[in-house]
Amino acid sequence: MWRFLEYCWFVVRTKGFIGGLLRIGMLISRFDLSGRKMRRAIQGIAGLGRRFGYSPALIVPAIVLHRHRHILNDGSCQDLELAIHGYTHKNMRPLSLEAQVQEVRKARQIFDQLGVKARGFRAPYLSCNTHTERVVSYCGLAWNSDTAFMANGILHSHMGRPRRFVERAVQQLYMPDDAADRLLAPWILEKTVCIPILLPDDEILVDRLGIDQPDAVADIWLKMLQWVRARGGLFVLQLHPERFSICSKAMELLLEQTSIPGSGTWMAAMGQIADWWMTRDSFKFVISPADSGAFDVLVKGPPNATIVGLNLPSDLGKPFFGGYRQIKARQFRVTTDGKIPCVGIHPDAPTALAKFIHNAGFASEVSDVDKGYAMYFGSGQAFGPSDEIRVINQIESAGRPVLRCWPWPNGYKSAFATTHDLDSVTLTDFLYRLLGK
Repeated sequence: MWRFLEYCWFVVRTKGFIGGLLRIGMLISRFDLSGRKMRRAIQGIAGLGRRFGYSPALIVPAIVLHRHRHILNDGSCQDLELAIHGYTHKNMRPLSLEAQVQEVRKARQIFDQLGVKARGFRAPYLSCNTHTERVVSYCGLAWNSDTAFMANGILHSHMGRPRRFVERAVQQLYMPDDAADRLLAPWILEKTVCIPILLPDDEILVDRLGIDQPDAVADIWLKMLQWVRARGGLFVLQLHPERFSICSKAMELLLEQTSIPGSGTWMAAMGQIADWWMTRDSFKFVISPADSGAFDVLVKGPPNATIVGLNLPSDLGKPFFGGYRQIKARQFRVTTDGKIPCVGIHPDAPTALAKFIHNAGFASEVSDVDKGYAMYFGSGQAFGPSDEIRVINQIESAGRPVLRCWPWPNGYKSAFATTHDLDSVTLTDFLYRLLGK
């Protein structure tokens, strides 16, 4: 009973009383007792993955997967990347580190028993706290995806009168950062790659804003894709299978745009992104002074890394993206009139700043003096997540040569992935969920 009352309060707090009542009708229309509707949706998602040559991520609570383990054998999940969505569909935010470890380990045991090698995790409701990313690492998973960035400008352009309530409810539920302030790329915590998703998702658009026309949903998501591409970032789409019948056209149009020859967008599975990001983390620029204000550069790291630079001589590399030039060689000379083509960081600068500059891919060096770097960050530099784009803009606008390992491999300029949280397969699952089962 307590779990039921807790859920009711959660729905009212994040959807409103009327929205909560509407939720009941939506559940009846989207689910059935047999699970056929959800199987068709899963098969549709998998079919798009096969058509466009990638593996969508299906993120499912362990107890739901165990209850419907026949979908592992009937072909519904073929070519999907299965990931953990908790043991049950439980809000993780109030839980301690120990309680979260127990939840994730129980879930992983179920997946292992079913012969499914889960490598990723997302908390139900994206309900992470300060422990969650570390918990996923403790449990040996390769990726975690419960941090959300919101494309606020695009969302606000489609909001009318309910805007204030929607914003407040979304903030309570997802606690997203403003995507305009953040580097649209993963980061590494210990041995796990954290992959953010980009909102608004289907739940916000369809259920909260009432945008249920396929063309309207497609218009919003295509604008998000264009915005992400213009920044050379990653767009991880979240689309629940229960709304696939409404949003499938929008997802298909996104995939068509992404797969256009020459689009420069890497269409990848979440596991592929995690593997690449962990491999990419080994990159290193070894920069040595040469003659006449030039520098010899040796690039260490994966051979498929995309090496670029700003403000480079026109005979070095070819035009790539946003003023950057791509360099195919792994050993080359840069003439810079004595300016070191990397970022200098004072030893007493915030550790988070140094980590971010490396994660963004810039060549960097720790030094207690500015030796003539492309940009130098001193000891008094403040830094937090909302400063990421400010720091990149500082480096890029300095007008000095600087080298960078671009976020994506093989010359790709941006990246795209789709994820699909399968919270329930049948109406019975949803009733079990209310009881904490």
